[in-house]
Amino acid sequence: MSGAGLYEDDAAWDARSVFRDAVGDGATTEEATRLTIAEWGDLLDDPDQGCPFWLALADTQSRTGRLLDEVRDRALGIIASGTDLARFEHEPRLHRKRAVVLAELAERLSGPQRSPTRIRRPFRSVSPVAAGDIFAYRLPDERVAYLRCAAVVDMGDSSAPIVQVLAWRGPGAPTDPAGLMVVEPRGGESPRLWMSRRSGRSLDPGPRITVLASDTPGSSQELPATVVAWQDIGDVLDRSFW
Repeated sequence: MSGAGLYEDDAAWDARSVFRDAVGDGATTEEATRLTIAEWGDLLDDPDQGCPFWLALADTQSRTGRLLDEVRDRALGIIASGTDLARFEHEPRLHRKRAVVLAELAERLSGPQRSPTRIRRPFRSVSPVAAGDIFAYRLPDERVAYLRCAAVVDMGDSSAPIVQVLAWRGPGAPTDPAGLMVVEPRGGESPRLWMSRRSGRSLDPGPRITVLASDTPGSSQELPATVVAWQDIGDVLDRSFW
């Protein structure tokens, strides 16, 4: 834990995100609750994991109008027992702040609850290319980069490609994409670029991509790789590869 807030533990953040994502995907409150609990399993027997988990789950359900009686009772029991507050005894300042946080949560859980609110379907960033694909990527300034997807990194709820820069700058598309050489970067930087997963508002690379060849042989190494946002790849190419 790094602070006294409800969401300053990994277990708390996970409880919130898994529950909300499950509901956003169409699960009922009961189904989403079972899924969220199953993510942690026996780890919830540890007060350092279980306390922040149950408190955050109860808070999330309350704020979204979906508070289940059993989740409410579990959270109120933790607050009443002092088990969670005891985790902060080593730091008086945090102990005082946590006491206030818990009192406010207990009051909110014990009072009238709001009607269910809409939870949007979670955005998931999926790699627009597959491992072995050679593709043209049209940069925002309309130049075209030719790249090869060396690997796709699976991050559970999302995936992102690691790409290599190929030695072709036009004019026109190469007649033999699979025969293009990989460009080594200047300055000792990694020869692979890890194209970061997108947020809901960041540039969608899909419309700018044309796959020229698939299942091509070559390096499948994932790391090391330099993390780059799709909208910034032109700057990286100019600085290190072109």
